[in-house]
Amino acid sequence: MKKKKNLLFCLIFAVVLLFGSLNVLAAGNTAASSKASAKSGWFNKGNKRYYRKADGKLYKNTVVKIGKYTYCFDKKGCLVKGAVKTKTKDMKRTDYYNKKNGRYEYSVLRLRIIQKTNTEIIARYGSSQYQIESGVKCYTKKGKELAFSNLKKNQRIDVYYNGSILEVYPAIIEGIQKIRLV
Repeated sequence: MKKKKNLLFCLIFAVVLLFGSLNVLAAGNTAASSKASAKSGWFNKGNKRYYRKADGKLYKNTVVKIGKYTYCFDKKGCLVKGAVKTKTKDMKRTDYYNKKNGRYEYSVLRLRIIQKTNTEIIARYGSSQYQIESGVKCYTKKGKELAFSNLKKNQRIDVYYNGSILEVYPAIIEGIQKIRLV
């Protein structure tokens, strides 16, 4: 009888230890996950702004959509505001981010017209070609409105847009706001 009591006592003790340790582990995991989520989001350090991901790391050297807005972060993870210039052999583009909140506003692509009809122009930079259909507002260097039909071959233009560039040949720029002669 004494052996049965000892065995029962040991069994109960083992069960209590097992469930007690599982509860401690579960509580530890909950604390760790809430700690990680509490660390994610926007924060300021001095006069600079950063965004920490759920894993605790910063977005660095990238453009990312957070919520419904697009933001740019430098190599240290700091939010970029103002103009960001990109130049490769196939593209010369400037992206503009709001100077107050860093949200993406629009991009400007510098091109040269290589072909023109009444309904479209084909423009290029490097080996990349872009198709732009008529109906886009055009302006002179000084900001005076210009008819699309007055654009000419070999003119340099800045294309202001806030959409995507479809990777077809020639590429199609979506969301064109205006064209300005350079």
